[in-house]
Amino acid sequence: MTHDSRQLADQLARMLQALERIERYTRELTAADFQDNEMVQDAVFRNLEILGEASTGIERDFPELAEDHPEAPLTVVQAVRRALAQGNFRADPPSAWRIARQDVPALGEQLRELLRAFASLEAFCESLPRRSHHRSRDGAELPVVHGWSTERVKTRQRKIAASLDLSVAFRDGLADGSMGPEMLVIPPGRFLMGSPEDEGGRFENEDRHEVSIAHAFALGRHAVSFAEYDRFCAATGREPPDDWGWGRGRSPVVSVSWMDALDYCAWLGAETGEDYRLPTEAEWEYACRAGTTTAFWWGTEMHPVLANFAGEHRRTLPVDTLQPNPWGLFHSHGNVWEWTGSDWAEYYDGAENTHSQGHAAQRAIRGGAWNNRPRHCRAAYRNRERPEARLNYLGFRLARSL
Repeated sequence: MTHDSRQLADQLARMLQALERIERYTRELTAADFQDNEMVQDAVFRNLEILGEASTGIERDFPELAEDHPEAPLTVVQAVRRALAQGNFRADPPSAWRIARQDVPALGEQLRELLRAFASLEAFCESLPRRSHHRSRDGAELPVVHGWSTERVKTRQRKIAASLDLSVAFRDGLADGSMGPEMLVIPPGRFLMGSPEDEGGRFENEDRHEVSIAHAFALGRHAVSFAEYDRFCAATGREPPDDWGWGRGRSPVVSVSWMDALDYCAWLGAETGEDYRLPTEAEWEYACRAGTTTAFWWGTEMHPVLANFAGEHRRTLPVDTLQPNPWGLFHSHGNVWEWTGSDWAEYYDGAENTHSQGHAAQRAIRGGAWNNRPRHCRAAYRNRERPEARLNYLGFRLARSL
């Protein structure tokens, strides 16, 4: 699967997820309920905006679809654009309601039908004129961020953040004027995903291959904490997850499903007006490595002073303890497994660089946890879990599009 076909599939998957979230938010509501519920309105507005962004991106990046293949997938994309053009939905909630209840279910079914035939879509995408696999959004050559020194990766991180008019570490404001979770700018680049054949503890499904992270993105400095997730629960009226007697506050939230994590991302997006999501499996490993090539960002051997693993503490540690990696990320090895946005595939097939299309029964998780052996906490180690699972060693880390 080429970079182009992965990018198109990723945009279509973003559209599908937004459509499905809108359907879920509005399924049990009446028009009056929607009119009176500002929180649901904000969530619907944000997901309509995601639909617009994704459809605009497809029309911009794949103009050949309109000229050579008008039947798919631009029929769905253009239908989305027409629906969103019906009115200013933020200023006109009844218009948003009509779109959510009349247009979204039909558009969702069209897109699901398209993705059910993804094998033919993949072949179609492969026929498109190729753009460079190794260039960023502005056309600049992507560097191979692999085997770099700590100072070199930090310098690139600062440079990219400055080009985006951001600090390396930043927070978005919430609707009440308070600040959201701390995020770090992760620069674009190429890297070798997977492990070399001589790495200790290696599994055969860690095939080493080059992956391009074409766009800068932001990643949470640490896994989402109980304090951050509990605020979401209080705002939305949902039951907080169990802390297993380990305390809440700065402990990483656990016992949250994949859908719980997506719901938190959607709520945070509505609060901030930004595109919060889960990282893809490739984004996760790229950020975890931060330019390094070894099993752990600090070297080849696990160290208890640098990671929480193997039951050393018999529980999770606070999210901002121990030493961060060169890009400033805490606990990229051990403490809690982290949900990614990618479908699980036993062997790499391109899914690692896209968001879930809803076909797989499991989602990829990364990082290892407080109760795992060192080999399961390596940067290249891959694991999976059912999306409905809620476990005391599984949490998540935010990503945000830039």
